[in-house]
Amino acid sequence: MARVTCSRLSTPFKGSMENEYFEIKRYESNDLVKKRVKALFYMNNIFIGNSYRKKRVRQHFKVKKNESNVYLQTLEEAYNIVRKQLDSKYRFETIQTFHEQSLAKFLNLNQVKTIRSIWIGRRNIDLYLPDYGFAIEVNGPIHHQERKMKKDTSRDLFFNNNQIPIMEIENQDIRKRKYFLLSNLKYEKKLNLREREKRALNIYAITVATYCDWSWIENFFGYNLRGLDEI
Repeated sequence: MARVTCSRLSTPFKGSMENEYFEIKRYESNDLVKKRVKALFYMNNIFIGNSYRKKRVRQHFKVKKNESNVYLQTLEEAYNIVRKQLDSKYRFETIQTFHEQSLAKFLNLNQVKTIRSIWIGRRNIDLYLPDYGFAIEVNGPIHHQERKMKKDTSRDLFFNNNQIPIMEIENQDIRKRKYFLLSNLKYEKKLNLREREKRALNIYAITVATYCDWSWIENFFGYNLRGLDEI
């Protein structure tokens, strides 16, 4: 593949790629994923600050200080395209159990916002609480099997590395733990708007970078991002 220079693409993102199929690469190199996450974060912040490198990048991309196609809303739109395909391809992982539904309904009735069956990178998480920035996994008997326990350890490491706290609750403990959880949340400080947006951006960028290759990302946002390291 020829080297792509870092320049503005002729056709910027216009939200027209929702129906375009892309191949889901579930276990691509972590180094490639990290590079794509880094590029998305960098372009999200390109209009902030006046460092020499940021000025050079803005000049190279031919964007003004307060302009970029990579921001929370466009990342969310890209994430939703990915999420729909993941939900379709891995339906079994997105099916919610009775206990997961029960906990989500309880929290919602008590004015705690929840997002069900959310994809974060390669993981599908039962519940995510955006106002507090942490995830909840409801564990059934299968989670005590050795193979599943290894996967859970890998999952916990992934979330720890990405600064996303995760709480685990056993099926049989839902009834008593849900009141304990609700009581603790009353004393837990909610994230402010900027913190919530930062957490959301992190989730969107990681997931998009995990499943979409450079070409898809560059066509979607309207930038050739692979040359960022050369600037």
